[in-house]
Amino acid sequence: MSESAPNAYLPWRKEDVPEETSAEFQGLLTLTSRSSFESKGYSWKDAPNPETWCAFGDEGTTALVGAYGDLIQFGTYTGCGQSGMFTADRRASDEPYWVTSRTKQLQDWAEGGDNFETHYGLQVYQVSSESTDGPRRILPPSERPELQWVNYRWPRFTASDKIEDNKSTVETTTQWVAHDGLILQQTQLRYSGQESIHLQCRLPSGDDALDIRDLDHVDAYYSLYVKYKQVFGPHRYSWVFVRELDPQEPRTTNESGQKGWEDSIAVVASIMQDGNLIQWKVPPEAPPASSQASTITAETPGQIWDITLEADCSTEIVIAYKMALVPKWQFHTWDSFIIPADAMDVSTILSGEIPCPDTLRLYDITRIDSSRAQPRSLPATPQDASEHIEFVVHRHLEHILSNCSIPLTPRTIRSGMPETTLPESREAQLTEGRLVPVALTCGDVSFHRVSGSSSL
Repeated sequence: MSESAPNAYLPWRKEDVPEETSAEFQGLLTLTSRSSFESKGYSWKDAPNPETWCAFGDEGTTALVGAYGDLIQFGTYTGCGQSGMFTADRRASDEPYWVTSRTKQLQDWAEGGDNFETHYGLQVYQVSSESTDGPRRILPPSERPELQWVNYRWPRFTASDKIEDNKSTVETTTQWVAHDGLILQQTQLRYSGQESIHLQCRLPSGDDALDIRDLDHVDAYYSLYVKYKQVFGPHRYSWVFVRELDPQEPRTTNESGQKGWEDSIAVVASIMQDGNLIQWKVPPEAPPASSQASTITAETPGQIWDITLEADCSTEIVIAYKMALVPKWQFHTWDSFIIPADAMDVSTILSGEIPCPDTLRLYDITRIDSSRAQPRSLPATPQDASEHIEFVVHRHLEHILSNCSIPLTPRTIRSGMPETTLPESREAQLTEGRLVPVALTCGDVSFHRVSGSSSL
């Protein structure tokens, strides 16, 4: 169920937002400096099951992408609702209560045998006036891309698409990273031709493509009691999609009589191209308004923008998503609903990580007793050591630490009311050096359920 979101439902004070041309606001829209850092990727060549899902995460914010680099779902621990864990997934996804069918559904989508046009996430098409078949999809690619893992933790997909008009190619590299509560998709498009080409970028949004669900796999009726809203962020440099948690409770009102928001889960998305945030377009059916326009209807198709790549040209697009609890206090700080450009600099984030060692050296192979039966995964001699053993061990370790391990401290949108006591943030707990409990779950594909076998 969805409804349009008039200005009265903005969860921040409209008058608190600085002018778009102000130095304060402009400082959020452009990268301070652009990094040219290139990180090393690891892969398992000739893997037995290449068409599989890729799960990753950081500090309780996790994501699942398919074998073609497309986003399937992402989520975070909020500490509210019935499970505490929420996910933003595809509208067609089964409810978590249907454990078997939802798991199979996620695995099928991961293999790429589906219509990408119906899903949220970045899509890129080549637009040609000479084509009679309409726009041709470049991203996600039509053929399975090569997969590498940066630091054995972050999936990177590379593919090459042949441009039929001029026999040239567009190389695509999609790097996924989770950092500081954000899910980041960095896509680089490199064009090798001598004639310009026209591309159309699409980011489907709204309740026709996206849903927010409590990952409660016990209560079959809980999913029926939901209500959604969507608004543009400050000056339309972001998009905010909100699910109310308790829509049946009476709304509170402030002194002016405006209705406030109940406890909600918000997804915030921003787009950056070549170091600059992109302003979201007002839907054609919306009335003329200033850049503060916030009304979005259920029919809003999402963001669509055009790119022209000149000869031997490249461009970089970064999509940033975040999910957080919006407590039911009247208003919150406006800058919580826009993702700054500096927070979306994937190359700088990766350059700050400690590179993984090329080998774990888990055992001294020279001391293996060849007279005794050994596990089949161990090489018989040092010369037979296989790179894939190192890869598998690294990936299993990173998957457990970053995707299955969920710190039980919620991410919360900051309040604009100093007198309000908000739930204690994870930053405060970590700063004071206190222990943070961690749940060891079954990971994204299993909806972060906790079972005895996985948590022992």
